[in-house]
Amino acid sequence: MKKYLYWSKGFYFLLLFLAFLDAVLEAGIALVIEYLVNNISSDSFDITTFIGYGAAALGYAVIMITCFFGYNSYVAWYLNKAVKRLSDDVFSSLMEKNTASFQENNVSSYLSVLMNDCTRVANQYLGPMLSLPGFILTYLAALAMSLYINWAIALFLLAFSFLVFLVPYFFNKPMNLRNEEIQKAFSNLSSQYQNFLQGHDVVRSLSAYDYVFEKESRSSMKAYRAAFRQSRLSLGVSSLSSLLTTVLQISVIVGSGIIASQGGLAFGAVLAFIQLANNLYNPLSSFATSVSSIKGMSSVNASLLTLTTQEFSKKDKIELDGRLSVQDLSFSYGEKEIISHFSYSFEPGKKYLIEGESGSGKSTLLRLLSDSGEPYVGTIEASGHDYRDLSFKTVASAVYYCEQTSRIFPGTLKENVLFGSPYDDGKFTKAIRLAGLVDFVKERGTDTLLDPELNSSSGGETQRIALARAIYHEPKILLLDEITSGLDEMTNRSIQESILGLPMTIVFVCHNVLPSLPKQFDGTLEMRKCND
Repeated sequence: MKKYLYWSKGFYFLLLFLAFLDAVLEAGIALVIEYLVNNISSDSFDITTFIGYGAAALGYAVIMITCFFGYNSYVAWYLNKAVKRLSDDVFSSLMEKNTASFQENNVSSYLSVLMNDCTRVANQYLGPMLSLPGFILTYLAALAMSLYINWAIALFLLAFSFLVFLVPYFFNKPMNLRNEEIQKAFSNLSSQYQNFLQGHDVVRSLSAYDYVFEKESRSSMKAYRAAFRQSRLSLGVSSLSSLLTTVLQISVIVGSGIIASQGGLAFGAVLAFIQLANNLYNPLSSFATSVSSIKGMSSVNASLLTLTTQEFSKKDKIELDGRLSVQDLSFSYGEKEIISHFSYSFEPGKKYLIEGESGSGKSTLLRLLSDSGEPYVGTIEASGHDYRDLSFKTVASAVYYCEQTSRIFPGTLKENVLFGSPYDDGKFTKAIRLAGLVDFVKERGTDTLLDPELNSSSGGETQRIALARAIYHEPKILLLDEITSGLDEMTNRSIQESILGLPMTIVFVCHNVLPSLPKQFDGTLEMRKCND
């Protein structure tokens, strides 16, 4: 987490400077109080002069409060930047995972990481870590001021402080266990919410409300009990720290009072020590609580850092020309073999049709050609480079996989087709025409809002929007998996004929190819089940 904590050395040093300035000003108010009180009890007391001192003290207080506000505002700004960088890195790492790695966990667990874990790291690790310098400097400044006023009391404060510092170390392991428990419980709860909400139609059809509510109630109870146990433990740590620091505060007051009664301290110094006791009490209590929180987040931090660790050993920025070569490829789901010793070469710019019965491995082959990351035996090469040596960005820059279950995103039709690419009118018009969306655009326009949650487009329209997106991005290799399965015959014919005219390598999986089209492909592959 160091790169997020110290994301800018210059800004961090400014934070330390502001913390130092705030600590010195807070400690200095004790001297101001001492001077005012001693001035009242002096034989040379003058009301006019005293009013002037009081006005100066008020001015000092205004400066101190302004600095306090500025310092804490700066810490909040710095923390916000750090958390933004962390959440951006986590999201980027999730999006850059290959398909196989991404599917090791469900989407709800990733949402839990982004929404819950990042927030907890902000509140229970990064925030406390940024506050620690302020606590330490405030304590040291108060201790230095105490030494200046009376060294005996100051040394007692220093010795007693070590007891407070030991509190976090005794609670380190329990805090870690509680945080791990919360992380797991809320991840499971998020997963269950997502599953039941996505299966709303099934729940409603079966009137299985009681069953769903019972399961949700059990999971939520487990999650919130874990949160309660963690809160209770944190409260225990905070209470113990408060007890020790309260004893320290009382000891300072009693000790300075005893010394004052024997003539060793002026009354102004006693009041100064009472003020300094607050500057010693609050940082110690906050320090102990913060360190306990920081140490308790080690497991959560480790899991987030695992997500943000990137692999840089693979070749990047290699230009691919649309040529694919598959040599002795085999793939299995567990013990079930799906593809066995398959070999084939796909030449640049040519069109290939893959046929075969359900379960023969057609879609699996396309996923492997898209560099899904699933483990296979054999070799897949792009322009002579083994997939295993290429970064996912290199493959993705040249290979586009258009699945049967296409997806649209909240936004306009134009935004869904461009998806981050610069707008080009000619390319856009071509993509709309070839994907069979001309009538859709005439009726609703290119700025019509789409939302997958509101079913704002039909299944066939969604497939065509996904196809338009693929055509617009002009990949060197286009992998199409049953992208016309939900279309009527006329639209199906138009799109299939359009696809064959695209200047790119195309590998097309389709059950209902029009009788006149197979001869227009440069190659046709017939895939069979491995046990046939």
